[in-house]
Amino acid sequence: MALCAAAINPINKKLQLMKEYGDHRDTDWIRGPLLGEGTYGCVYKAILNSPMSPLIAVKTEKSSLSKTLRKEFEILFRLYECPNVIRCLGYHSTRDYKGSLVSNLLLEYASGGSLHDVIEKSSGGLPEMEVRTHTRSILRALRHIHGLGYVHCDLKPENVLLVAEGDDFTTKISDFGLSKERGTVPYPRGSPAYLSPEAVHFEMQEEPADVWALGCIVLEMFVGRENSWAGTKEEILARIGVEREWRHRISEDARDFMRCCFEGDPGQRPTAELLLLHPFVDDYAKLVFSSAKGGVEDDDYGFSFHFDFDDN
Repeated sequence: MALCAAAINPINKKLQLMKEYGDHRDTDWIRGPLLGEGTYGCVYKAILNSPMSPLIAVKTEKSSLSKTLRKEFEILFRLYECPNVIRCLGYHSTRDYKGSLVSNLLLEYASGGSLHDVIEKSSGGLPEMEVRTHTRSILRALRHIHGLGYVHCDLKPENVLLVAEGDDFTTKISDFGLSKERGTVPYPRGSPAYLSPEAVHFEMQEEPADVWALGCIVLEMFVGRENSWAGTKEEILARIGVEREWRHRISEDARDFMRCCFEGDPGQRPTAELLLLHPFVDDYAKLVFSSAKGGVEDDDYGFSFHFDFDDN
């Protein structure tokens, strides 16, 4: 495979994992219709020239602007073994119809669309069991991403994709174009509606900011985008607790999970690894918590059951 410049060692180790897809040069796949367009490039549906002819997605940028795409390639290859991160199948250069040099990132094709599409098609929000499944998958991806020292920085429903695997779909995080290494880039990036308070007020955007964004996604899955943006997160969670329609549909475990994600102090906000033990996503924890909680303080389990917002 023709890589743009020498590949870093972690990438070389994972190239062997791509053998089921083959060595994809520009003659090995055919570009299809446009799937989406962003600030710096476009994403196309494509098909591989192989006996199985699987569909893939190709993210294309002008080579003069491809530094971000190359960085995304390197991050995705380090995350290749994570089942809840979109899989990268290759990276190389071709020429477009104008003869200009372009860089291409070959990715899994998400035939199930995005979580945004799923939310848009739902009427009044998703069932709690479905929300739990998506949330658990996103947490597993974040645990892996944060464990390797990265912050996604642009977690939102549009960047959570559903990839067909057998008769089911797997929820996967995608689009690492704005991602960064821990402790770098001292200014916030990403979609404003999903930015944490510390990113907005103090330009701090580390792993806790991704957890806040996850809370926004969970809230949006339950109540829809329009309702999730109709006030502060504190106000909306308060409404969920008292309004009949939501109170009977959204469990206390779910409400508490969102409170944990919306902890105002990033230093006290639970990590993705800790949140995987929360009763909302862990059936065993739910059983243990319900049987052992009598007379035990909530904080003894490692979760913070309050949150504060600084509007100043």
